[in-house]
Amino acid sequence: MLRVAVCMYLRTAGFMVIEASNADDAVRVVESIRPLHLVFSDVNMPGSMDGNALARWILQRHPSIRVLLTSARGDRPEGPIRYVDKPYAFEGLVQTIRALLEQE
Repeated sequence: MLRVAVCMYLRTAGFMVIEASNADDAVRVVESIRPLHLVFSDVNMPGSMDGNALARWILQRHPSIRVLLTSARGDRPEGPIRYVDKPYAFEGLVQTIRALLEQE
């Protein structure tokens, strides 16, 4: 339910949003969509890897794609991966995403 609400809000904020229901679907999206600028994922999700592993996979294979993770459990990633705690305000999320996309 939260994913659907976040995606709808991001679309109303002007972003093109492609949803993936688990890490395996996310990998397929990352491999097939160009240009892809940012991946926003929960740390805890179904699939063959969690959000931290997905972020590492993206950074190794597609370093130009920015990664933003979230979790309610405080599972902060190590390294250059950006993170927002749950619960977050949708407008704050939009501001964070815009700031990430403006970075070189």
